[in-house]
Amino acid sequence: MIVSLYLILNLFQEFRKELLEISLNNHLVKVLVEKLWARNKYDVMARGYHYYKDIKEMFRNAVEKDHYLDIFREITCVRNEPYQSHNMRNTLEHMWGYFKKVASGSEKEAFFNLLSRMHSCPDTYFSLPDEVESVIAFLNEMLDTYPNSYLSQSHILNKGKTSWNTVIYKKELYRINEAFFSLNTEQIKKR
Repeated sequence: MIVSLYLILNLFQEFRKELLEISLNNHLVKVLVEKLWARNKYDVMARGYHYYKDIKEMFRNAVEKDHYLDIFREITCVRNEPYQSHNMRNTLEHMWGYFKKVASGSEKEAFFNLLSRMHSCPDTYFSLPDEVESVIAFLNEMLDTYPNSYLSQSHILNKGKTSWNTVIYKKELYRINEAFFSLNTEQIKKR
């Protein structure tokens, strides 16, 4: 009887450890995918506002690791879509919102002057036209003058500097890919 009780207690403790590991793993995956979304949401928005809304809705319903894998896959899929000129313009204006209260009159004029040049851009494109690059360069200058940690992590402002699927969490760099979702917490931390 005592041996049976001891075995049951050991099984319970092992089960509890596994549940804790699953919980920690799900939490870490959730946090990292949320950071990936924060990094890519403006890029997604510039490709189509409906994609942005769809992914935002996916987050509302996400509970399990597989849900976050679906979100990752959706972000990956959307990144293969072309940018839509009107969505890019709306996205850049949205990003400008971080500066509109602190920007000088001349900075505001410069931003909207650059933005108006985007009317010559094609309706869709995969590579950013020079007119868009100019607005992005200006927003980066604004970030130098008026730092914003959230906006500065945005991939659309850092193309060519860092990969779209890397995130920093607790001073550690993580690369999110399909294989990432099959790892346990210790494996994720060692990557």
